[in-house]
Amino acid sequence: MSFKKNIFAGTTIIISMILLEILAFIGLQINELNNPVLTDIQKELYARNGIDVHERYKNMKSTHQDLVTLEPYRGYELPKKFRGSYISTDEYGFRCDISQQYYDQSKKIGFFGGSTTFGVTSRVNHTIPWLVAAALKPKLAQTYDFGVGAYSTSNELMTFVEVSRLKYYNIKYAIFYDGVNELARYMEKLQDHQSNPFYEVIGYPYVTSLRPAAKNFIYSKGEPNIQYQPALFQVWKKLESKINRGRNINYILSDDDIESHIEIIYQIYVNNILDIDAIAKSRGIQAIFLWQPTLLSIKNREFTDNEKVILKAELITKKLSDALDSRIRKSNDFKDIKFFDLSDKLDELNKEEHFYDYCHVDETANRLISASIVEVLKQFLPADHFQPESGKGDK
Repeated sequence: MSFKKNIFAGTTIIISMILLEILAFIGLQINELNNPVLTDIQKELYARNGIDVHERYKNMKSTHQDLVTLEPYRGYELPKKFRGSYISTDEYGFRCDISQQYYDQSKKIGFFGGSTTFGVTSRVNHTIPWLVAAALKPKLAQTYDFGVGAYSTSNELMTFVEVSRLKYYNIKYAIFYDGVNELARYMEKLQDHQSNPFYEVIGYPYVTSLRPAAKNFIYSKGEPNIQYQPALFQVWKKLESKINRGRNINYILSDDDIESHIEIIYQIYVNNILDIDAIAKSRGIQAIFLWQPTLLSIKNREFTDNEKVILKAELITKKLSDALDSRIRKSNDFKDIKFFDLSDKLDELNKEEHFYDYCHVDETANRLISASIVEVLKQFLPADHFQPESGKGDK
């Protein structure tokens, strides 16, 4: 009799769990419908810039989640020789324009950075490296895009070591376009409550891509590949993120803490770029460091209603960004390197929608940024290396 009761109880628990899983799955679908991943403004921007939202999502998911793999030095790398309708990568896993012809005698310029350099919201011919290349005479100077989503200078340091050793690229100039991920990775470290002292020396990794990279590595060794994540677990994670103040940056940081945290972020950045510059000089490469503009750094432009919504959601990030920008401007550590502060360049944008979020922008903004970079490059390259009207970023 007790055996039958146990069978009944066990069956009841299993059926209840299945029903709860089904209800959780339905709840996730309803939540997604009521809270779409893309806002109307983002959809409008993608349409304006000729980007198929679904193809972009599939390519990004493939490159930064499903096929991302562990890289022993810089954390994770994108799949090699990936061919998507939106993203393509070369034999080393860097974003490339498969129609691009490279000339042996041209000076090669490598762009290093995170998602804004990679161009996660841009077609390949609207990315910053491509637009800069369009301002150059290809037989004299060309660009490579070594940007990878979420990379900070901590990742770029090792990326540069690898790339600068490769005769395949043979870069003579290296442009580092940074700022956003210096802040973002440190904020994630605080939210994840990581106390490893090395994270305050070399920086914190991007766990969102590192975790699937580790899983993919394990699966590549013959372990079973179980991709399904129970809906109940997903629901719990969403609830936990909302009710757990310990993971909310607004409760972790106070105004009294900001200066001490900014100094740590600043020191990580400075040490990284000084190391990069020293390596570059030892290899006959000119390193150029650019402090990037964002919506947070705009000071002299009227904001759209959508931009005000974004800024309201990023109050703490805005405070950190302002404090870090101020620390950068007061620094004397950049006097022996080629450092350029571009943080005010987006002040020149017209009052239209250009921002997907506080740091990812549309084609118009990328053209403005690229024109500023071209002006910087004119200090290093001969005048005859540039196309006529090159500051406009047109091909």
